[in-house]
Amino acid sequence: MALLYSRPKKFFCIISSLLYLSLNLFIFIPAYSQDESNIDKINSSAENAKNLKDNAEKFTELGSDLKNSIPKTEMSVPHDTKLPPPPGSFLDRFFGRTISIQVQIQKDSNENSAILTELVFIQDPDLYKKAAGFSMRDWFSNSPDVLNIKKSNEVFISRFEFTPEFNQTQYFLTIKRNTLGALLFTRLLNNLDTYPPYINPYKNLKLSFFYNGFDFKQNQEE
Repeated sequence: MALLYSRPKKFFCIISSLLYLSLNLFIFIPAYSQDESNIDKINSSAENAKNLKDNAEKFTELGSDLKNSIPKTEMSVPHDTKLPPPPGSFLDRFFGRTISIQVQIQKDSNENSAILTELVFIQDPDLYKKAAGFSMRDWFSNSPDVLNIKKSNEVFISRFEFTPEFNQTQYFLTIKRNTLGALLFTRLLNNLDTYPPYINPYKNLKLSFFYNGFDFKQNQEE
């Protein structure tokens, strides 16, 4: 009798244990799934935040690149009346120097129109100040004041005229001693009311022309 009683009791215990285990699994699995879903959401949010940060950094870099890519030639006001610091080395200023000028021109430069450029090398401080105050429009008008500067023995002008058919070319110029500065005058369709940028007369020069403007770069002094 005891044997018959003990077997149903063991069976009941086993059934109870299985029911208890099933109930715990029923409660645990949804809770685990919910936790896993929350973790996925957190990971997704973190990834989105990282993407936003990366995009913001790229946007900042792009803005910096765009700022740096603005042509140095887009000067809406004339130069300061102060003279630039002495250019080149002592030997450059004492003996003079030969520089190279590289020119790159896109096919549609200046809206497919001819380009006129004058590099003006100046030895006299007063003439430099006067020349720096002329806009592109004024300089190429060849007014009496401009002609007086151009005809001076202390001014050396290298004049170039390009068409969009040019691709790339190179020139060499011998710069006189005691040249204190140079100005880059370029006549385009959309820059007549801007002013010339300063050029270091003893550095090599690279000019680039494109559809709506131009830019320049100079190498570091050796």
